[in-house]
Amino acid sequence: VAGYSMGGKTGTAQKSVSGAKDEDNYLVSFIGYLPADDPQLVIYAVVDEPNTQEQAHSTYAQNIVREILEEILPYMILMPNVGSRMALWQEIEGKDRGTPGRMVIPIFMAEDISKAFVTMCGEYRWEMCKTMQGVHWNDITDPSLTAEYNDYIQCFKKNRTLTTDNKEKIKITLKKMGNNMKRVFVSDYMLYIQSESKGSPVMNKVSRGILFKYCPLEKSVRKNLSANPQYEALVTAYENQTAQKAHPIEMLIQRLESKKVEVPEPIREQLAFLQR
Repeated sequence: VAGYSMGGKTGTAQKSVSGAKDEDNYLVSFIGYLPADDPQLVIYAVVDEPNTQEQAHSTYAQNIVREILEEILPYMILMPNVGSRMALWQEIEGKDRGTPGRMVIPIFMAEDISKAFVTMCGEYRWEMCKTMQGVHWNDITDPSLTAEYNDYIQCFKKNRTLTTDNKEKIKITLKKMGNNMKRVFVSDYMLYIQSESKGSPVMNKVSRGILFKYCPLEKSVRKNLSANPQYEALVTAYENQTAQKAHPIEMLIQRLESKKVEVPEPIREQLAFLQR
């Protein structure tokens, strides 16, 4: 399990029929515990005759234990110290992007905890996009959060959408943040979450559009903002785009249900995600 040290032992046993070994059917098991140096949790899984041709592999039981642990292990790690920052990361295994994120939080916060949480999420959002985009993180021909935001900052002086006042504020922010692109983004992310989402527009049109495109707000928040002239077009465009993405999934579910075929859970989860 990513982010944890653990130990375990596999078991593979042939079953018997009338006192003789059954060459085809097996009972496989795995017992896992963690942390490895000071076990606090133990899980034992047994699979009786795995539903596959090659039964003699304990990986079937190992996979069950891993899936259970990924669900129940804590997402927050509390550190016994005083601090003003939090950290969030995701350990990626190959092409698997489904590993859970982990948060490291000091027990005693020296700063405002809500501000620290938003800062942490903004930093993670930026770094995760850079990791996924790789060398194309700032390539505007391959649109992404980091590419579009980088282009916005790099070319703000020539952007006719921005007012003179907007440009001066960007210049001041860049200087304040030491020309660090991530820090500038996080400062905008903070405004987006703490002010814009509550109906207090303080961002310029360009940065607001980028944040709303790649970090859409929750459905009830979007509904409240839709009456705001500065968000009306953004909300409408977003709802239309998600409706277009959801339509083929809805049609697929209808076809499967009409044929009395069980709809795979990932398909329902994808539809629920688009409708949030």
